[in-house]
Amino acid sequence: MTNEKSEKLYEFILKEAPAMTEEWLKTRTEKGSLYSKHASEETENKLKEQNTEFIQTIAATLITGSDKVENHLKKWSVDIARDRAVHEVPLYEIIGQFKVFRHIFCSRIETFTQETELEVKLQDVCRWNQHFHSTFDDMIERLSEEYDRVTLNQLNAQREMIQELSAPVIPVSKEIGILPLIGEIDTYRAKLFWSPC
Repeated sequence: MTNEKSEKLYEFILKEAPAMTEEWLKTRTEKGSLYSKHASEETENKLKEQNTEFIQTIAATLITGSDKVENHLKKWSVDIARDRAVHEVPLYEIIGQFKVFRHIFCSRIETFTQETELEVKLQDVCRWNQHFHSTFDDMIERLSEEYDRVTLNQLNAQREMIQELSAPVIPVSKEIGILPLIGEIDTYRAKLFWSPC
């Protein structure tokens, strides 16, 4: 995809990155978790840093190709998924933010085509849009997979803890213990009780 127009668009997006981030932050609403407009200054600074890295990573695919920045795309998606899962941000909110930022990105392509001295054709714009939409979708998919993996791990850990707490063994002697059974005995709990030591 590398050509003079793509390189100029890449430079334009990097230059516009702070303004794009500010525009995105202004879309925050009263409600929400991490994305609330009333989030702390520390949270806002973290969002700015993460968003700047996102812009740089996406823009870099214009000049180096997505294969070359594959590791950066993956690392960013995994880091964000883990951070959002730890903060219990619902997945629909995360994907909603991608939707908002996708519009901001597309508007910058439009601005670039109007301001550049280069001759930008319709096929250039279509190619850039297709490229960015594909990259956004790839990042959403990666992030969703990691988010799902992290939340499942958290749920399994919580489930195991609850199961352990709901079946405490009270030792009576070296070979004998009392196991008070509280609640419903499902297959999972039954396996815990009667598994060989």
